[in-house]
Amino acid sequence: MIIQRPDAQGKPQVIGEIERSSVLRFLYQGAVYLHEGTSYLVERLDWEGGVAAVRPVDVDFYTRPIIGETIEILATRASTSPDVRSEIPDPPSTIAWGDVRVVSRATGYKILRRGTNETLGFGQIELPEQSIDPNDYGPNWSRQRDAVRTRDSYRCQGCGAAEMAGKQHDVHHRIPFRAFLADSARRNGLPPDRAWEAANVLDNLVTLCPACHRRAEASVRIRSGLGGVAALLAGVAPLFLMCDPGDLGVVAEPQAPVSGLPTITIFEHTPGGVGYAEQLYRSMPALLEAGLDLVRSCPCAQGCPSCVGPVLEHDYALDAKALARAVLEALTELPE
Repeated sequence: MIIQRPDAQGKPQVIGEIERSSVLRFLYQGAVYLHEGTSYLVERLDWEGGVAAVRPVDVDFYTRPIIGETIEILATRASTSPDVRSEIPDPPSTIAWGDVRVVSRATGYKILRRGTNETLGFGQIELPEQSIDPNDYGPNWSRQRDAVRTRDSYRCQGCGAAEMAGKQHDVHHRIPFRAFLADSARRNGLPPDRAWEAANVLDNLVTLCPACHRRAEASVRIRSGLGGVAALLAGVAPLFLMCDPGDLGVVAEPQAPVSGLPTITIFEHTPGGVGYAEQLYRSMPALLEAGLDLVRSCPCAQGCPSCVGPVLEHDYALDAKALARAVLEALTELPE
């Protein structure tokens, strides 16, 4: 992706180039992009043409994308269980490292004030999913999608918002499509290439606006301590690796498609990795203990951005800190 700014005569001048996989994080339309110490506002992004048009600005805010990510395990290089007491017959968890495919989709961005990180506003991002192997929802997807939107009267079943002219709502799988690919029992004996027949039944589909769709994807993670543990590990991992927090990504899955078990994946944003994954694998027991120490010592009552992350004002989220602490105590077998 080429980055262009206007010169003194108003003609486009190339100031840099960035790989497409990084556009989601740095060059979406509306982003404040930092280049050689100068802030630029991304005024236009031509995805097909591979050009981002920017102009220099002097602002007291920055932008941060809101990105949803899913994980597909490609290969496991090593796997073990953390150090636990020998009298425990079944270890509480498994640690592994290897190769994964990360499917990322940016849906919006936050505008934050420099210095205080105060949220000033939000914006929308309209970019395609970043994946070399996106899901194929099958030949009946378009028909089923229209049938669900008709059934739901073209209204979001989360907030009730009606579709706007020229912009359709999303249709969400209650049980993720990838779960039908991974679990033959859900397919009722169908082969994987016909998983769409089981996944796309109307009872498994619901109409949601983009905002409610994002919340639906994240809600299960928020309801348990798993998301809290993921936030804690994301906070302490860069200290072990001496890297920038932006070099790592974290995804919490209450039911991973392949194993069916609660899973936290810490991955490197650099394609192919630079060795952080193996280092984390070797130091994971100490990392878990550091996360437990952080959540125990944080003075907040029910969770905060300094430990398990922001806690939403819902009943199911109020125990996020206690649940995260309980999970880490079980993993480390370190009672207070």
